[in-house]
Amino acid sequence: MVEEALSNFGLFIDDENKIRLIDPERVTDSAELRDECKDFTDNVLEFKKIVDTLIEKTEQYSKQVEAARLKAMGAKNMLKSAAKYRDFEKQQLQSLIKEKMVELERLRTEYESLQKTEREQSEKMEQLSLKAFIFALLITTTSVYCQSVPVTFPTFPVNTDIGSCTCDITANKCDTSCCCDPDCSAADLQALLCSSRANQYT
Repeated sequence: MVEEALSNFGLFIDDENKIRLIDPERVTDSAELRDECKDFTDNVLEFKKIVDTLIEKTEQYSKQVEAARLKAMGAKNMLKSAAKYRDFEKQQLQSLIKEKMVELERLRTEYESLQKTEREQSEKMEQLSLKAFIFALLITTTSVYCQSVPVTFPTFPVNTDIGSCTCDITANKCDTSCCCDPDCSAADLQALLCSSRANQYT
């Protein structure tokens, strides 16, 4: 009865027989709610710590992934550059080979030309040596003796009818180096290397 009368005035008696302005049951519920709110706040803080740690780890992994990606891109670019450099070097070597081949061909042609010139000069030298030898044999018509022995030279009549052959100065004798001399036989002309009787040499 007392409790009902007090409740009409908004007063309550708890288990310790103390007068309360709030219903003891509600106080108990409030305390439980407070404890639950505190636990919830603690859980939220713990969750926040976990989330922060996760974000930090994610950022670290993200940095590592970015570094690996940049490294991979660098390696890829290096491979492309190396491939391009190899192609460029290959082209340079091919150009150098072509230049060397052209230079080799030019040197081969020049060498063949020099060989041909050498052969021609050797042939001319042989012809000149043969002509000089024949000329020496033709003009050697005297006998020379040692110890002041007199040297005799053969005498030939002088040809007074020279005509058109100006080198025919000896009558009835084949003059040396005179291809137009009528006194020279075919053998003499061949020995003198004459191509005709027009005072010409081969």
